[in-house]
Amino acid sequence: QRLSNPMIDAELDSPESLRAEALAFLDARAGDVVRLTERLVAAPSPNLPGDETAPAAVIQAALAEYGLPAPRVLAEEPHRPNLIVRIDGARPGRHLALCGHLDTKPVGEAAAEWRTDPFAPTIVDGKLYGLGATDMKGACAAMVLAGAAFARVADRAPGSLTLLFTADEEYGSRYGAEYLTRSGAVEADAILLGEPAG
Repeated sequence: QRLSNPMIDAELDSPESLRAEALAFLDARAGDVVRLTERLVAAPSPNLPGDETAPAAVIQAALAEYGLPAPRVLAEEPHRPNLIVRIDGARPGRHLALCGHLDTKPVGEAAAEWRTDPFAPTIVDGKLYGLGATDMKGACAAMVLAGAAFARVADRAPGSLTLLFTADEEYGSRYGAEYLTRSGAVEADAILLGEPAG
């Protein structure tokens, strides 16, 4: 057991020290975001028809693998789950939420234009191809890793981080963001969307 020294403890708990520790955690897991994105792409969730249970199960498994809290699952319909994961720091502070959606557009009439199977993640020339890789399963994978990095230092950090994985963004958000708003389930000082474009 380490003896407490206020000078050393203050240095170890400085924002710079916590940031460096979180970044080192992420650097040691550089390939994890790609691997988790591949798992999410392989879990189809085209909307329409709309069913996010497969990628939600992937997210739940990944949260457990990183030792993160089990998510609170809210769903207006059983096949339209929204996952909320809250990680609290040791001290009061700002509360940031990271938000991403688990559904994708349907393959639709563009199926013939795909050079790879939309549901089989494929890396070509350093780029990951698959339905939803960019919009936005890659960002959802990055959110899980960000949560794991914050959890690594949360016992010494201020504030809270919430991860929001929503359903139904591609078809109006009735079962996703709108449902969460109606239910009053989201508390945060700010919400950052991981949507890469548009």
